[in-house]
Amino acid sequence: MSIGSLILGSLALISLVSLLLKRPWTTLVARRSVPPEVWSTDLFLETNMIITGAWAVLFFVAALLASYASGWVNLAFGALLAILGFGSGRFGTWYAARRLEAMGLSPDVLDAPSEPGASEPGDPPSDS
Repeated sequence: MSIGSLILGSLALISLVSLLLKRPWTTLVARRSVPPEVWSTDLFLETNMIITGAWAVLFFVAALLASYASGWVNLAFGALLAILGFGSGRFGTWYAARRLEAMGLSPDVLDAPSEPGASEPGDPPSDS
């Protein structure tokens, strides 16, 4: 068993435990791009449960590949994981917008400023 398979297996296990505790680790990342008012909603938790579940499966598959597949397969799957890492935030936004629309709500809340200190229309100008 390689160190890569142990690390990837650990990431899969951490992902599963965070799902069982209903505290998906992706919420830590998602909070950087979602307004605080959304953090306590069921939709935020649901979206992050799905994304964390997908990562758990991918980490498990990667651990198996690291143990049994040839080097080029590991390299290709590693590249796929990197690409998916960049796209998972976009998936979260897309999924949340679809769910909000299905519930008859406006997905405009997803367009709120996401940078710390960013202002919204109507906020008083800052002194900086």
